[in-house]
Amino acid sequence: MSLAVDIRKSINRQHDIGFRELLEPKVWTDKHLAGEVQSFAALMKQALTKMTDEYHVANAMAKIHQAPSSDLVFIPLQAYLKVLKFIECVQYGKKERGHEPKRDGMINYHSLSNGTHAEIRNLFTLVVFDTLYPTNTEDENDCSS
Repeated sequence: MSLAVDIRKSINRQHDIGFRELLEPKVWTDKHLAGEVQSFAALMKQALTKMTDEYHVANAMAKIHQAPSSDLVFIPLQAYLKVLKFIECVQYGKKERGHEPKRDGMINYHSLSNGTHAEIRNLFTLVVFDTLYPTNTEDENDCSS
């Protein structure tokens, strides 16, 4: 939990304004921020569970005209259990023996292709934080032209 709070505190770029729940005051106490992280983890567990439900996914896909008529969006049970374990580590402050979080943000594609637990967790963390706090690609494009 403290790692999640520390990561959030270290982010110095603007979050995606599409996430209205992040528009609250910038200065939070550690206790409030920990509560928000736990709440976010609970919401992620709910969303993940829904993505394993064939009926829920079929209804959601039916509302999107461009969506393929495929079951590729289903999350296999093994992947569901791994991601659930990641979320619970954050939500309940559990720490796996021997796990040291990566700080460089680099993806080891060889480890990822082998399904290494630590690399999957690293990628999942990157996806979550990069979704909430995307890099400003407009500024990068302006600099390159």
